[in-house]
Amino acid sequence: MSIAGFDATAGAGILADIKTFEQLKVYGLGVISANTFQTDCEVRRVQWISIEDIIEQIDMLISKFSVNYFKFGILNDSNSFDVIRDFILKKNSKAKIIWDPVLHSSSGFSFFNQGNESISSILKGIYLITPNEHEFQALFKSEQYALELSYQTYIYLKGGHRLNNVGEDVLYAKGNCYTLLPNQSGIVYPKHGSGCIMAAAITAYLALGFTVDIACDKAKRYIEGVLTSNSSLLGWHSI
Repeated sequence: MSIAGFDATAGAGILADIKTFEQLKVYGLGVISANTFQTDCEVRRVQWISIEDIIEQIDMLISKFSVNYFKFGILNDSNSFDVIRDFILKKNSKAKIIWDPVLHSSSGFSFFNQGNESISSILKGIYLITPNEHEFQALFKSEQYALELSYQTYIYLKGGHRLNNVGEDVLYAKGNCYTLLPNQSGIVYPKHGSGCIMAAAITAYLALGFTVDIACDKAKRYIEGVLTSNSSLLGWHSI
């Protein structure tokens, strides 16, 4: 299940997640957390869905379908995040939640208000988080703290925004870090929604039974296919 925003370009958010799930042969259910007014390069405004409506959507679906993997996209604030996370885990204690922490759009629009809640508290019950470099620094401040929290939650640092070693991703797991090198087989073009697609691909591969390290590596190869698919900001999904 993807719990994410509706992006009319289908480059990011729930539409991108569902396209990724379909390509990777898992069936995706979708719950909308927000309606975004945007293009592939500008976010004008966001119309947030109430927590009550999000919970009702989730409840209806998991009452009928067996869902064990959940991918979180944009959510309004840490309170909404906590309520949704706790509801899912109460309904299914074995659920694995993958969070793509979209804090700001590329154009600078703010999405997630953390308030005064610590990242360690927010991550309770979260299986894996997929920040980019800017989000990693904002949430964890240092690699040492990320290593400490990796005993609680897997942390996958996406390397597309790194100043050094661009394209090298890092998986923090149980106090260790593992580097995933980029594929050098083609020209990589920036893509709107690449973080959403990456997290959705990891979720799909986990649902297919792959271990975290292999799921992350296979997801990295999937997003590289999208990044090399054309020179525009909107990519093609294909295996």
